[in-house]
Amino acid sequence: MSGRAIHTALRVAFAAVGLAAIGYQLLDLAGKGTLDAVNFFSYFTIQSNLIAIAALLWSAASGASPSPRLDSFRGAATTYLAITFVVFALLLAETDVDTAVFWVDRVLHRILPLVLVIDWLIAPPASRIT
Repeated sequence: MSGRAIHTALRVAFAAVGLAAIGYQLLDLAGKGTLDAVNFFSYFTIQSNLIAIAALLWSAASGASPSPRLDSFRGAATTYLAITFVVFALLLAETDVDTAVFWVDRVLHRILPLVLVIDWLIAPPASRIT
């Protein structure tokens, strides 16, 4: 398996983990009868992770042909998740942010942000982002 194929597989795998985390949290809140979908999807963490998942899947689908549009999208997603990581680590780590499930919290606030930054460093943009 080539390095590019492994990178693509990892992008898809981490996107799946992110989707699983968001889906599990939704089901958990719904099962407890505390799901407020508008409130849930208004969290920057959820929004930025959904954008990151889309960026990972788009990157995986594009293979060896990145575009300036994809580079910009990846850059935005990486920035959003870096903000999520820093704000959570500095301000919100010990508060209730509707991700009471331990592994969901770790995936959305720590793992995916680090994955996006590492992905950006491993596969920098092919074009200059203005």
